[in-house]
Amino acid sequence: MFSSNRVGTSGDGSSSLQNGSHGASITAAIALSFGPGNIVSGNAGDGLRLSLAQQVTIQSNRFGLSDGALSLLPNAGYALFVGA
Repeated sequence: MFSSNRVGTSGDGSSSLQNGSHGASITAAIALSFGPGNIVSGNAGDGLRLSLAQQVTIQSNRFGLSDGALSLLPNAGYALFVGA
């Protein structure tokens, strides 16, 4: 389980600390939970990138917003990318 994290933001989730790529990239995972409570914003690529993943549950996360959804902190790519 991956929950209650800040990916691409400051510790309080209010500003971008842009990394050089995707916020989180999950490849070839089986039976994984992403959430609840993650803030995935301000990344240089996609917020969350899934490939060759099966049985992944994504719930109750924020993509492209600050903590509290008070401002936009967009990811440069897709909020969520699902590919083969």
